[in-house]
Amino acid sequence: MRRSVKTLVAITQDLLGRQLDALAEVGNVPYELLKGALAKANPRQLYRIEKYNPHLMQETNELWLPHILSFSDIRDEYQSGKHQDPRTWRATYFKRLRENEQKRQAISEKIRSQYKELQNEKAARSVKMLQGCTPVRRTYEEGRRSTQSKLFQKTRKAVDRTHARLQTPALPRTTSAVARPAPLPILSSSIPAKRPYKPAPTTSSPSIYQRKPDTLPSKRPKPADPPSALRSPQKLRRP
Repeated sequence: MRRSVKTLVAITQDLLGRQLDALAEVGNVPYELLKGALAKANPRQLYRIEKYNPHLMQETNELWLPHILSFSDIRDEYQSGKHQDPRTWRATYFKRLRENEQKRQAISEKIRSQYKELQNEKAARSVKMLQGCTPVRRTYEEGRRSTQSKLFQKTRKAVDRTHARLQTPALPRTTSAVARPAPLPILSSSIPAKRPYKPAPTTSSPSIYQRKPDTLPSKRPKPADPPSALRSPQKLRRP
């Protein structure tokens, strides 16, 4: 298969399409030679080339069709039969570009105003420092001590409330509506005095109740017979 060789015009058009940013005035070069390179230009490049070469604007209208079809709504309208005149494609593109720019500015202004309101609210709630007054910076130990003291105070208050509730006397209960008579007063003279308590003797101290086992008699001695004079007189039998 024989390889086709590009012509000098095709090579020039390819090179020109890669260097469109450097293209300005084209002079009397016919549009047919520039069409292949200008078809690769973006809207900014095409607008700049038309500005430098006004005589090409009557023939470059067809190059704006791909650019207006980049908008989805215009593409749908073009497929439905609208925007068929090539002379309106350039104006349609710049009209839509201005509309998008206005929408973008409106959104930016809305975001800017909301951000300003947030900044004002934040400034109103912020703490302002007075001149000549420096804030006291608390260390970690000071903050820890203050937290412990608060906890101790809460515990102390709870304990005090518990003690007060326990020490409050309970109200007497009324079992019946009939009033009971008051008890008679007890005179102190009728109450016998209590004897003082004496502790029991310990084993270490001597006691009269303690006896040695060897001195205790094994048997109690029998009492001696009384004398005869003391005996009871016998009854005399009668004869």
